[in-house]
Amino acid sequence: MIPQGGSATFWVHADHDGHATVDFDHRSGGQATVRLNGHTVDGLTICTATGTDTAQLFLSAGINQLTVTGTAGNVRLDRVRTGPATTAPPVKVEAETGQVTGAAEFSGDFPFAPRAGLDERR
Repeated sequence: MIPQGGSATFWVHADHDGHATVDFDHRSGGQATVRLNGHTVDGLTICTATGTDTAQLFLSAGINQLTVTGTAGNVRLDRVRTGPATTAPPVKVEAETGQVTGAAEFSGDFPFAPRAGLDERR
């Protein structure tokens, strides 16, 4: 049981960098937030009703720290399970394909990009 203001830390292994399914099995009785490797997982509140809360989280290869902190009542967390991601990972969109809005504007200045014709090994 995790009381309000208390926390429990879990160490989770991932074979490679990437999204994974993280299941929090619990009984109702409270609410909790989750931190992954020291960063709060925005928009994730668990343990509000008996069952399993599932989140798709990006885990780094190796050991990851998951900390569950009680924010209301007493959280009855049974276990934390991880597995392969069940949804497609986010899509990478290059800036060049984006649409400029608001006060943003394109610039031809690229001071850190290599210039054509120069030796890039400098």
